[in-house]
Amino acid sequence: MKKQISRPVFCAFVLLLLTAVSNICFAREMPIRRVPLNDEIGLLDQQTATEVKRISQLLYRDLKSEMAVLIIRSTEGKNASDYALEIFNNWTLGQTGVDNGMLIMFAIDDHRVEIKPGIRYKGKFTDSFCTSLLTRHVVPEMKANRPAQGVLVAAREVAAEIRRCEGVDIGTSNNTSPGEAPISGSNSSTNVSGSSGSSSSNSVTSSSGSSNSYSSSSSGRSNPKNLLKHPALRIALFIVIGLWVAGGVFYFIRAFNHGQLIMSPWIFIILMFLSGIIIAMLVSQAFNMTDSPLDQVFAGTGGASFLGFMWCFSHICPRCNKYMMVHNRTLHSPTYYSSGLGEKTVHCENCGYHNVSTYTIARRTRSSSSSSSSSSSGGGGRSSGGGGGASW
Repeated sequence: MKKQISRPVFCAFVLLLLTAVSNICFAREMPIRRVPLNDEIGLLDQQTATEVKRISQLLYRDLKSEMAVLIIRSTEGKNASDYALEIFNNWTLGQTGVDNGMLIMFAIDDHRVEIKPGIRYKGKFTDSFCTSLLTRHVVPEMKANRPAQGVLVAAREVAAEIRRCEGVDIGTSNNTSPGEAPISGSNSSTNVSGSSGSSSSNSVTSSSGSSNSYSSSSSGRSNPKNLLKHPALRIALFIVIGLWVAGGVFYFIRAFNHGQLIMSPWIFIILMFLSGIIIAMLVSQAFNMTDSPLDQVFAGTGGASFLGFMWCFSHICPRCNKYMMVHNRTLHSPTYYSSGLGEKTVHCENCGYHNVSTYTIARRTRSSSSSSSSSSSGGGGRSSGGGGGASW
């Protein structure tokens, strides 16, 4: 005799099944990783969006800290703090091992804003600190129906706090977890004042025992980064870049017009490559690539020249050292499953040198589904919670 299932049990089972299916079907997808700004609802105008991106880009340029701003319609019932943490670790904001990322999330319809720090900043960006910062600077803008301004203020204030966090003098800290920023909560200087004939002194003792502690410079010493920003160094770099480009042009003019090589082509390319790396390192610190058009032009000139030198290098005839024509054509196009075949033909009109060779073309690869902004090249960091939020 078959055992019949009671109606209440059957109804409960169906309800549970429908709930599970609805959660799967209507679960909110993870926002696409676009750093420094992902405005899903088009809240910001072009000018404000550009300024928010600029604040984050300057932060990354100066401190390698990756700050992302996310604007969504709603968390769709999820806890805002938990959802921000999930996004942070899915996007892996910050550098691997340093964990110096930061996420600012606005859920407009939920009237909620959350700050989620990487492990490095967890000690500074506590729940009370974040709530106070947002309540003082961001919430008034949101209540006044100026949401774009609120987003901009949030990015500006959080970036300023990160800079203070990185630049503070740090003493011994026993309450800092590995990877967190050891933030000093009290003034580490002790002022001793005496009579009019005595002098006051400040004593600061810093510990180097922790592998993750920041290095602090004593007062009176010049910061190397400030020296790299000196106008005289920038002028010197302008001259060096000009000479570097002129040297490369002179080398190839001698080769193509007279067939004379000042040095071996391989030695020349290696020297240009090594010197170019050194110049690029100095340029990245001394030039203002965000706001100065002149710096952008000179830096772009150096990069374009190096690519031009590599092209000219491939057109030097191995027999007479003059210009030769190089022609590439595809014999078999590559697919996702097999490589292709190409043919390279070189011919020198001066000496008659002619050579034909084949080469393999790598098979095609499918592009990754994740798309992100090219303004920042971080990734690999994580958050272990912390941060805080506020409602308006």
